[in-house]
Amino acid sequence: METQLQHTFDKYGFIKVEAAFEAQLFKSLQAITTSLLQDAQNFAKEDKCLEHISASRHQGRLVVSRINDLFKFQSAYAELLAHPSVIGLAEKIIGEPVAPVYESLLIKDPADPYQIGWHRDMNAGADERIITMGIYLDDAQAQQGALQVLPGSHLAKESVLELKEKLEKQQLTPVDVPVKAGDILIHHVNTLHCSGIQHAKSMRRTLYFEFRAISHLQQNSNYSTQWLDKRLALLAKLQKGERESAGYNLVEPDFYSTFYQIEPADYGFNFG
Repeated sequence: METQLQHTFDKYGFIKVEAAFEAQLFKSLQAITTSLLQDAQNFAKEDKCLEHISASRHQGRLVVSRINDLFKFQSAYAELLAHPSVIGLAEKIIGEPVAPVYESLLIKDPADPYQIGWHRDMNAGADERIITMGIYLDDAQAQQGALQVLPGSHLAKESVLELKEKLEKQQLTPVDVPVKAGDILIHHVNTLHCSGIQHAKSMRRTLYFEFRAISHLQQNSNYSTQWLDKRLALLAKLQKGERESAGYNLVEPDFYSTFYQIEPADYGFNFG
C-alpha cells in the first residue's frame, strides 16, 4: 500500500526533510568534511587521487568541486547509512530494502564560476523509484546556488532538451528549493533539476548518495554480484552495530576495486 510519503514523492519527484540529524552528529559531519576537503586540495596539488577528485584553478587558487568514492577517504561517511534519516528514509520512499550505488561530496565554492545546468541524473527512463539523496552540510539559499527543480518532470515523456526549450519559453515553471544545513533533499533520478552559480561568500557542501532497491541491483547487469556483495556486507556490519575501531576496518580496502557501470546523466546538449 502506497504511503503518503511515497504519494508525495511520486507526484512531484522530490521531497525535503528538515533538520534530519542530531546536533552533535551533524557537527561531526561538518568537521570531517572540512578535514577531507583540505586533504583533497593537498592531493590535487600533488596530482594524486585525481580519479576520485575533481579540481581546477579559479581566482588564483585550487578549487575542489567534487570528491567521489567517499568511503575511500573517510569511512565515517559509511556510518551514515545506519542512520534512520538516510537508509531508513530511502527505504520508506522506495518501499523495499535498498543499497547505496555511489557516494560523493559536491562543493560549491565562491571562486568557482560554473553552474550546473538542467539535467536528469539518469539518461534512461526509470519506472521504479531510484533516488538521489542530498545531505546539506551548509545552507543553500537562492544566492548560494540552491537547487531548482521542475516538479513532476520525472514522469514527463519529453527529453531533457525538449523540457529545457519549454523552460526557456516560460511554458513550464520551475521551483526553487532552498534548504538549511542539516536538511535532506531527495529527488528521483529522472527529475529535471539544476543549480546556479554560488554567489555567497561561503562554501556550500552537499553529500550525495544514490539508492536503489536491492532487487533492482540483483537484476541489473551493470552491477556485478561481487560489487553488490561488498555493499551488502557493509550494510550487514552496520546493522550489527559494528563501528570502526583500532584494528578493524568498517570499509574494506578493496571496496571500490570492483568495476561497475552507472547510467550516465542527461544534460540535453544540442550538438546540431
